[in-house]
Amino acid sequence: MCSFLYPNYQLFATTANSDLTDYAAELLAVIERFCEY
Repeated sequence: MCSFLYPNYQLFATTANSDLTDYAAELLAVIERFCEY
């Protein structure tokens, strides 16, 4: 599950939409802790 989610949220983090970038960055931090990357 984590190997699927992580790259997809990385894509969101590179978008020009700052709101979406902030949201993705927060999700990435949660995913990193949850999956112990």
